[in-house]
Amino acid sequence: MKPRHPLLVFALLAILPQAMLKGEDTGASTAKKRQVPGTALQKEAEKTIREVFKDDFAKSAPADKIALSQKLAAQADETKDDMAGHYQLLLMSANLAAEAGELDAMSAAFDKLAAEFEGDFAAQRKAALGLIIGHAAQDPALVKLAMAYKTLLDKPDDAASCLAVGKYQLFVKHDFERALPLLAKSGHEVLSKLAKGDLVQPAQASAQLGAGDAWWDAVGKSADKDERARFTERAAFWYAKALPSLTGLNKIKVQKRIDTAAAATKEAVASVPKPAPEGVANNALPPGAEAPVKLPGEAAAPAPAKPTPPRGTALSAEEARAQADFKTAYNNPDKSARKTACALLANAYHTTSWQLLASAALKDPDDSVRLVAFTTLAKVRARNGSQAYMLAQCFSALKPAEGDLRLEFARALAPVEFKYEITAAMVEVISKMVYPNVPTTTTSVQGLPSGNPEAVRKVRRHFEAMLAAFNAVAKSEIDTASYEVPRKVKAWWEANMAQFAKADRELAEKYKKDDAQAVKSNP
Repeated sequence: MKPRHPLLVFALLAILPQAMLKGEDTGASTAKKRQVPGTALQKEAEKTIREVFKDDFAKSAPADKIALSQKLAAQADETKDDMAGHYQLLLMSANLAAEAGELDAMSAAFDKLAAEFEGDFAAQRKAALGLIIGHAAQDPALVKLAMAYKTLLDKPDDAASCLAVGKYQLFVKHDFERALPLLAKSGHEVLSKLAKGDLVQPAQASAQLGAGDAWWDAVGKSADKDERARFTERAAFWYAKALPSLTGLNKIKVQKRIDTAAAATKEAVASVPKPAPEGVANNALPPGAEAPVKLPGEAAAPAPAKPTPPRGTALSAEEARAQADFKTAYNNPDKSARKTACALLANAYHTTSWQLLASAALKDPDDSVRLVAFTTLAKVRARNGSQAYMLAQCFSALKPAEGDLRLEFARALAPVEFKYEITAAMVEVISKMVYPNVPTTTTSVQGLPSGNPEAVRKVRRHFEAMLAAFNAVAKSEIDTASYEVPRKVKAWWEANMAQFAKADRELAEKYKKDDAQAVKSNP
């Protein structure tokens, strides 16, 4: 789920509530690209950045470079009134990531530059890839991948490079959108054919069934575990599109294969490796045993019964008074008074009350008030997905620099019954996080001078806490942190998101029927 601009959330909800709740495009136009700032402005911006982050630039370990790269990227998001500063922050973030051997972070920074400024940034990408190649001599696989990326900048149709990068995007990043165009040009006997067939994007159910069958047949012909997993995933993707229009034997066949794909994903997620001891690379250890993963819909302990909220859609006189009292109490410079104001809406059931809480969670100048507002909203007794949607927007609006508050928000989401929106938002965050190895006292994992092990441990503890909060919401039981978790969480969600959406729909329909029956029984 991609976060929408927080200042527009509630205005859009009021104007197009159904479209936004379903995630439909609102038709907003794409901003025009800006010109790249002049050389003099770039130099001046770089000078300022190096002065502001002087202490960070003095550190040379890979872990420190990664941390500074992330810090500059976050600062770029907040620097909107200085285009030279915004540009240079992203460029320096990319180069620092490259020096640390972080290919994905480097690429993400350049993708953002290319999306916002004119030009393709091929020269800058080549230079950054050269940094990776020069700094990652002890990682031959990374060097080979970086060289393939570099070749594609000059020869975009080079078959060998298309295959190398396409495989990485498909089997490591699980990014079909980026992988398929490359694999189509790779000349690989199996992958090229599958990719070309997929890129047709069939719209008819019969053709979608055929696309799913092609990927499914490839599963049976492959002995590679990663290939089989991705082929199964893509087959399920096309089968899910075709299923609503199928009948008879085809429908039965497709449903069984979708169920089989879900079971295969469950087994794959359970193989997440245990974390390595400090100072040892994660991939030096064999995978550890892990408890089976519960997919949505499996038996679980029943949730405690909740009191039935007031029925109907009209705002009651009692809640209208609570809203008025909230506004009076919240309009107070004292943060304790604003926290007390949030408590006035603890039993709210109307969406306008939820919007007041969500607005406080987004905009209050004090983080402790924001957390109280968010936690109060998370505990209300919702009868549809509107509350979860607002919570997801608040969570997604947090910046990387607000990591501690984001973790507290994540922990507060556990009691929410409607899971799809909030789980999607949490997956979006976790899939971009890093679980670094802790360097030894003499060398880092790349053989370069060590950084600050305690700083790395702090990052690991934050990651572990976020993973625990995610597991409390999604019931995925991916409970062991490792460098593989961001990829595993993303894969788990891609395989299970449809079941979460279905569970939310069924829960909303159940509540709707319960309320209708209650009204009928007690007119």
